[in-house]
Amino acid sequence: MISVYSVCSAVLFFNLAIVLVYFLLKKTEFVVDYTVSALMLLTVLATARLLLPVDMESAFVLHSRRIIPAIQSFLAMPLFNLPITAGGALLSVWLLGTLAYIIYDLHITILAKRAERAVTYITDERVQRQAKLLGIKCAIKISPDIAGPYSAWIFKPTVYLPDWNFSDDELCTILRHEQQHVRSLDGVKKLIFLVVEAVFWWNPIAHVFRREFDQLLEINCDYRLMAGKEPQERIDYANTLLSVMKRAAGDRENLPCSSAFSNNAGRVMQRFELVLNDRPPKAKRARAGLNFVFAAAFLLSFFVIIQPYYEPPAADIEGVKVITEDNSFILHEDGKYYLYYDNRYLTELRIKDLRADNMKDLPIIEADANETD
Repeated sequence: MISVYSVCSAVLFFNLAIVLVYFLLKKTEFVVDYTVSALMLLTVLATARLLLPVDMESAFVLHSRRIIPAIQSFLAMPLFNLPITAGGALLSVWLLGTLAYIIYDLHITILAKRAERAVTYITDERVQRQAKLLGIKCAIKISPDIAGPYSAWIFKPTVYLPDWNFSDDELCTILRHEQQHVRSLDGVKKLIFLVVEAVFWWNPIAHVFRREFDQLLEINCDYRLMAGKEPQERIDYANTLLSVMKRAAGDRENLPCSSAFSNNAGRVMQRFELVLNDRPPKAKRARAGLNFVFAAAFLLSFFVIIQPYYEPPAADIEGVKVITEDNSFILHEDGKYYLYYDNRYLTELRIKDLRADNMKDLPIIEADANETD
């Protein structure tokens, strides 16, 4: 079931998971011990939880006595005697902000596409020959106007190279790196997160994590290419990273869903450490155990929901029934639960209703036992 409260719970769990990924990614030793795969899994689970804002019928309810009721009162408040509430106004701002964010990203993409058409490209037989040896099937474009190597676009992925005098080893390393981005569908992953960022544009954590997500994908690409490689191959790879970083024209802001070979100096330094690291990760059992914890936390999050709690009205209000152990009980019959008040049927209860504060202490009578008596 999807409700306002299940959406709020989904956003909360997404934020907690993304903050955890953010801090763990900064810990190079953690990435070495558990590999980048653990952080990729946690990011996927966090995004999936955000996109699945549902709660289970048997979910454990965390009651909010002040914060959520206060927010509800504010959202229901009319604005300046107008036929619109504060909640309606904020919803309109949310939708308009999402629309503006999508239009902005489309605008950037269109400008990038126009700029691409205006660039003069050249043919390099050595590059095409190397690409054929590596089995690269996507288009490769070379131009002196390109600031640094990168890959872009989803439906027609393309590798862009500057007109530099690459050595054979550097060219092979760069092409393999960009090919890995295409194979890993990193453009699609960035598009999904871009949509998440657009819908939840008001969430600062989503914006902060965007650059970290790019770094996560770059580290994952490095890891896949360098897994099982000899120390000298790792050194050559790191030297290529350094060479490209020095020659690239500043810290280029990527167009949406693109992947640059070398990012800024601070981020490249962490990639150096991970590429040149020769310490083996922790045992498979330890890594599997951590992944199990992440997966279990993801599943358990569907069984926790935050809802407002209101004190029941006073007993002397006309028509109000105060449920107590003395005047009420629950009948369990054919797998269903029925609430009785003063020996009269009142309503059917769901499983999660049994955990409510005014229900959890009521006696439960089994129908079969009642008939036997």
